[in-house]
Amino acid sequence: MIEPSIVIRFLCYFSYMVLIIFGYFRMLMEWYVCVCAFNDEKLITKFQDYRPLYNSWQAFFTRYIYRRVADIFAIPITGNPGGTVTVLQRKSNDRNFTFQLTGKQFDCINLASYDYLGFSRQSSNDPMIEQAIRKYGVGVNAIHEIGWF
Repeated sequence: MIEPSIVIRFLCYFSYMVLIIFGYFRMLMEWYVCVCAFNDEKLITKFQDYRPLYNSWQAFFTRYIYRRVADIFAIPITGNPGGTVTVLQRKSNDRNFTFQLTGKQFDCINLASYDYLGFSRQSSNDPMIEQAIRKYGVGVNAIHEIGWF
């Protein structure tokens, strides 16, 4: 296995660190505005009796890190996920809370699919595959007279 160089590792960790630092900075600014500037007791104690839906790291990650890079997750595609996919471009006007499709499409190499061999697409091999399954079946086990290991 090829290991990434120390420079690549440093840049990767540094970019994550920058995202986390900016996230904590934004959280601190929200706390300052809500608690210190307005000093609103109702705002502070409004949800105090409720059980939190997420633990602190999940809430922090969802609010301050994932939202910044949400445009690279769950990218819509069209067609069968074979060796290549057609990616639909989208944009957001509200800081990645919602996305709208722009109508542009790009053909990309499929590096993320379970179907990297392209079995989901229709091809001329379908009758041959069906015939082989009917002849040999789908099991890959031996009979017990040969052995049981």
